[in-house]
Amino acid sequence: HYNTRKSMATSVPFKKMYGLGNDFIVLDARKNSAVSAASDPSRATRLTDRKLGIGCDQLIILEACDDAMCRMRIINADGSEVGACGNATRCVGGVLLDENPTADVATIRTKAGLLKCYKGGGEKLITVDMGEPLL
Repeated sequence: HYNTRKSMATSVPFKKMYGLGNDFIVLDARKNSAVSAASDPSRATRLTDRKLGIGCDQLIILEACDDAMCRMRIINADGSEVGACGNATRCVGGVLLDENPTADVATIRTKAGLLKCYKGGGEKLITVDMGEPLL
């Protein structure tokens, strides 16, 4: 028996990024808010699955934001959303600074607050001020 139903899948561009041992799928929803639907836990776990999906530690979704260059949502492989991740923030900061070559600072709104990324000493070195840890 064959499934004759046509696929409703949509092609969405993404970046696969790596930061100090962590890997991320980065989806940009800043111009297409429908892309944010990937944050649904069942969709996120399918995308992050290393055997059946693209595979990664965390799914990163960039959204439009009024008080920062973007809002960054961080979805773990189990579908839960977290407040911040330093390695993901540095990766996204690099993307934002590449998009804005005259900027020295990239501002990113997260669930944990506003984070700032800075160009470092090397050409692709990005640092982030994560603020005081919340224990």
